[in-house]
Amino acid sequence: MMNIDLNRKEKVWIQKSVRGTTTVVRKRIREHYTRKDISLWVENQQIPQEIVIPCSETCVYQYDILNRINTVSNCGILLLRTVLSKIKESSLRAYRQICQLAIDSSHIHIFENEFFEDTYTPHQKGETSRNEEERNILISANYYSQKFPKKIIKIISNSQTLQKSAKEYQLKSFSILQWVSSYKNSESLLDLIAYIDNSEDISKKKLFSAHLEKKRVLELIKEGKLGKGLIQISNNRKRGTVTLLDSSVVTQFLNLPKSVSQIKVFIEGEENLNRSIHNDTVALELLDINEWKKIDEINTEVNIEINTKKKQNKKEKIKEEMEKLGENEEEEGETEIDENERVEIEILDEYSSDNTENAIITNEKISTKSGNKIPTARVVCILERQETHICGTFQIDQSL
Repeated sequence: MMNIDLNRKEKVWIQKSVRGTTTVVRKRIREHYTRKDISLWVENQQIPQEIVIPCSETCVYQYDILNRINTVSNCGILLLRTVLSKIKESSLRAYRQICQLAIDSSHIHIFENEFFEDTYTPHQKGETSRNEEERNILISANYYSQKFPKKIIKIISNSQTLQKSAKEYQLKSFSILQWVSSYKNSESLLDLIAYIDNSEDISKKKLFSAHLEKKRVLELIKEGKLGKGLIQISNNRKRGTVTLLDSSVVTQFLNLPKSVSQIKVFIEGEENLNRSIHNDTVALELLDINEWKKIDEINTEVNIEINTKKKQNKKEKIKEEMEKLGENEEEEGETEIDENERVEIEILDEYSSDNTENAIITNEKISTKSGNKIPTARVVCILERQETHICGTFQIDQSL
C-alpha cells in the first residue's frame, strides 16, 4: 500500500441547544488534512520560466486574455484552489468555464494550495473572503519563489492592496494592462482587456475616433480614397471583414489591375471597428502597409478560437447522445458551426496559403505587393445601420 504523509488539522467547538427543559451539548470537530505530495505543475511537463498567479477578479473578467496569452508568451498560469472557490461562490457558470479552460489548456495548472502542507493557512476570525484570497495568493507566490528561485513569479491583479502587500513580500505584482503590455506583439490582446469600475486602468481605456461627415465620405469614395462595403464581425466582436463594393482603393494602393474585384479587407480591434456592428454598411480607410496583419498571425489566432469552439460543441453533443442512449462510450461526430464562427472560417479560406485556383483574388496578387500581408483598414464612417433588436438588464448601483 502506498504510504501517504497526511497532516491532520482540526477545529473543535461546543454547540449548545435547548429542547424544552433539556439542554443538549454537542462537541463538533472539523478535520482538515494536508499533504506534501501534491504536484506543483502539470504532470510530464517542464515548469515554465514565468509563472503567473491571477486573482479571482482577473480570472472572471479577463477570461479571453488567459485563453490567448500563450499566443504571445510561453508563460504558465497557476490557478489556486482558493481563487477557484471564490469564483464558485460568485458565479457557478464562470467557475465551470475556468475549470474547462484549465482542462483543455496545457499552460494552465490548478494548484491545491488549501491541501498542501506548506501553503495551507486556516481562516482567520473576522477576515473577509477577499482578504483571505489575497493572503493565500501571497503565501503561494512566496512559496513558489523560494522553491524555484530561478523562475519568475508574477501576481496579476488590479487590487492596489494586493500590489502593496506583494511589495512587502518582495514579490512582483502587475495590473492586467501592465502584464499584457510587457509582451511583444500584444496589440491584439490589448483590445480584449475588460475594463471594470474598480480597475486602476479605467482612465487608460481607449476612446473611439470620431466618424467623418457622410457627405465628405461619399466624395472620398468617388475619388477612390476610401472603400465601402458590408462588414461581417466575428463572434468575439474584436475583428471583422468587409468585401469592398469598389476595390479601386486597394488596387490603386498596390498598383493592381483594375479588373481585380471583390477584395476582402481585414479589420482588427475595437478601435478600428469604431462602433460598427454586424451587417452595417461602412466606409473604410486603408492603414499604412506596415500596420497590415500577416496571414500567419491571423490563421494562428483564428484557429485557436475555432478549435476551442469545436471542442465545446463536440463535448456538448457527446453528452446529449450519452444521455439519450445511456452509453458510456464517446462517439465522434461532426460539430455544428454557428453563423458567427463561419465568418472566422471565411477569413482562413480567403487568405490561407493553399487557396483554390477559383478564388476571386489570389494571394499572389496581394502578397507579392504587401509581403504576405492582408489589406487592413479602419472604419471611418457608418453609412447605413443594420436594424438590431437588443434585450438587456440594468444593475442598480446601491451606493448612489
